[in-house]
Amino acid sequence: MDHCFALHRLYRIAFHFYHAGNVIYRLPLLDWAVTAQGLTSATFLIGRVETSVTLSLLLVLCTPWTTVLKALRVLCVPAVFIVILGMTYRYIFLLLQKSREMLEARQSRMVGGIGLSSKPAIGSGWDHRPPGQNFPN
Repeated sequence: MDHCFALHRLYRIAFHFYHAGNVIYRLPLLDWAVTAQGLTSATFLIGRVETSVTLSLLLVLCTPWTTVLKALRVLCVPAVFIVILGMTYRYIFLLLQKSREMLEARQSRMVGGIGLSSKPAIGSGWDHRPPGQNFPN
């Protein structure tokens, strides 16, 4: 029963903009009609999504993360979801820290800059061997 409801909601979202009404423009290649009612509906949907994302970001950026997780628990969000959110938040910062450390380590070992056009430094062990013999035995 839940699957039917989910499919119905998906159908309603996908075809949200197809309303009967006054055609104001017709897409030439697809022969789709853009109606005033559909355009109004699309504008309201985009405005609602943008507002909800903005307010969610404002909440997360202005409130301590532990308080957000406690509030989600009070709102009866499943504990598994809250644990996954907490671990994701923690490990994103760990990943950023390790990436920064690896970049710093690479920069400290290089003589030139890091980029697509930069070549290895002389004496690095990769530039003076003939092709096919770059790996030591």
